Amino acid sequence: MNEEDKNLQIKKIRRGARNLKSLGIQGVYLKKMDKDKILNLIQEDAGSNNQFNSLEEIKLAVEKCKLCSLHKERNNTVFSRGDDKADIMFIGEGPGRDEDMAGMPFVGRAGQLLDKIVFNEDAMNLSIHDVYICNIVKCRPPNNRKPELNEMEACSNYLVRQISFVSPKIIVCLGATAAEGILGTKDRIMDLRGKFFNKYNAKVIVTYHPAALLRDGSRKKLVWDDMQLVMKEIKK
Repeated sequence: MNEEDKNLQIKKIRRGARNLKSLGIQGVYLKKMDKDKILNLIQEDAGSNNQFNSLEEIKLAVEKCKLCSLHKERNNTVFSRGDDKADIMFIGEGPGRDEDMAGMPFVGRAGQLLDKIVFNEDAMNLSIHDVYICNIVKCRPPNNRKPELNEMEACSNYLVRQISFVSPKIIVCLGATAAEGILGTKDRIMDLRGKFFNKYNAKVIVTYHPAALLRDGSRKKLVWDDMQLVMKEIKK
């Protein structure tokens, strides 16, 4: 089990502890054991959700997933679009109404703007085969609210496996929620953008979500500056 898998399992342990607390159980005592032994026990007992052999297996698991309450109101799960061998992966926050109905990420107004940035000849001028697009969570949060931490954690294993199978050279985090899910930070976009981080054997860059550009067009130049960094990096 690699370090990222261990961190995912630790998150599950913490989530389980919160669930116990909600049932009135205030604490559980464990004898001192190292993390690897605890995590190995979890894997043996659960059959390990990490053992996906393909993106299609992950997609099927997502379609059946009931790990958090978001499944109760979804019309469709929203897995991805693009090429699973792409060098650039765009990760957003979560599906909106249009995406929930279509079962595809970034098909509403924000998605249309993202398409212009990525595919227009006078912009990045990429094709759908150059990119893979997905979200931190795979089901629409009610009223398009920000996903809660337990919802992000419930989807984190799927997302990490997506990244592993696609193996992009560059990950573009669209917005603060994506940055939190990928980099584990709650820092402001303004403080994170314009530079690369190393994570998941990829270069990670943070920029504004297209929805933020619809609210404030003055940020478009900042996003374009970030996309130019992406294009320079991908050519190396």
